[in-house]
Amino acid sequence: MRAKPKPTRNTFTPRLLVKQLAEDVLGFKRETPQVQAALASMVWMGATKMRQHTVHEGFMSFHHKELAQQFGGQFKAINARLKFLDVKDTWRFDKEAKATDTFTKGYRFSPVVEESRKRFLAKKVAQKSGLIDASGTGIKTPPKPVASTDAAGVTTTRWRVANGGDSLSLVPVNIEALRFLQRDLAKKIATWQSTGHAPRDLWMDYPSLDYLVDLHEQTAKIIRMAYTDVAGLGNVMHRYVESDSGRLYATGGASLQNAPALIRKAALSGRWDYDVENCHFAIAAQMARQAGFPCVAIENYMAHKKDVRDEIAKTIGISTTQTKTCLLAVMYGARTTTWHENAIPQAIGTDAARRLADLPLFANIATDVKLARAAILKMRKPNRQGGLVNDFEKSIKADEHLPEQRLAHLIQGVEAKALRACIELHPGEIVLVQHDGFTATKRLDLAALELAIQTATGYALRLEEKLVQPDLAEQMDKGVEHEFSKVRNARKASNGAGSGRFRPLPSTVNSAPLP
Repeated sequence: MRAKPKPTRNTFTPRLLVKQLAEDVLGFKRETPQVQAALASMVWMGATKMRQHTVHEGFMSFHHKELAQQFGGQFKAINARLKFLDVKDTWRFDKEAKATDTFTKGYRFSPVVEESRKRFLAKKVAQKSGLIDASGTGIKTPPKPVASTDAAGVTTTRWRVANGGDSLSLVPVNIEALRFLQRDLAKKIATWQSTGHAPRDLWMDYPSLDYLVDLHEQTAKIIRMAYTDVAGLGNVMHRYVESDSGRLYATGGASLQNAPALIRKAALSGRWDYDVENCHFAIAAQMARQAGFPCVAIENYMAHKKDVRDEIAKTIGISTTQTKTCLLAVMYGARTTTWHENAIPQAIGTDAARRLADLPLFANIATDVKLARAAILKMRKPNRQGGLVNDFEKSIKADEHLPEQRLAHLIQGVEAKALRACIELHPGEIVLVQHDGFTATKRLDLAALELAIQTATGYALRLEEKLVQPDLAEQMDKGVEHEFSKVRNARKASNGAGSGRFRPLPSTVNSAPLP
């Protein structure tokens, strides 16, 4: 008897991917439509940075409960029939261990499936495709932007304002710019593969070939999602789920929220980006001040952000983007030790991490973070039920989370509340949310936004605005390896843990962890 998987909400896959897999994978056609859809969903969702396994290099992570829900407890039997995925059986779970010490089994697409996936993405998109959910049910209309249940499955109404229209559901993208980027990436990849070395007109010196291939694939996925029946030509459908802190995380396997900056800027060229300046440091410093601890080093950093980052970068020999990453990692609890598996050494290398830890300018900020964290958590204690409630009224079990995770929970609650205030002010103009910022269809009033944030949260937060203009040189100079690994390193941290010739992209905007 063939398994009938349970539907998984908040996922959507191009129907044509099912057709491609049926053509390429032996035995795929004999599975039920529901199993076919669930497997196609794995292919569409799996090859993303958020699915990268933290231990098994080159493998993906799928929770055993997730697989059980998708395949009705028959995943092993299905995989045995189709040889769909290679599985690395090593996993680790210890209830008392840190989140960084737990991981699922590793999963990797078989060569046949991987080739089918690449063949699908390589096809030129010329017509709109239908979308299906993980059970195979066709999606006829865009769902509400925010799911009615949060990541824990609990009903939530905190983002009701975001569901008042479709501005967050349907993100208009610049197909022309995306296709330009796709063609340029393809040429550079082909040159590199045929000659064995990086092309001379690359945006920076010697980035990773794997990174360029990944960029090309992600660009293809966004273009594919801009050609669907349900969203309409030129729109990419987005669906968000509220996390345990209140943050909104995009689902669906192809979103602009977690796309590399180069792709996001191509897709949204002509729009306006808004970000809270030094968001987490700004909130933490004000929280610490309320708790009676003056963050002298942090306040100095915020007052002279560019100078501090530039000085650290120059002294240590890293990029300013890497410097920003290390500072944010410290805020999330990354250790300043040089152990190679820690977030900072992974981001900049062991030698640079050693120099960074010894630099007084950086060390003073790291010390401030530790002392501020202690003061804040002493002031913001759990309730009688042991729950730590943040300003967005989201609760976590305090004794199940490290101090740095508890602080992140508090900060992200303020962050979510600030974002909601902005959406309430401009529900029709904001089209994409990005945790500590958002993208709008037009230029907005900064003063009005900042006032709305302070009124809603009680925190004085400054916004930065920028017209989205794709710049290949700027984006690649930020460090491709940083972009390539930022999700993995950020996950570790939050768990407690050159120049060259370039061509401008078209600027015309289309109207349109357990085992």
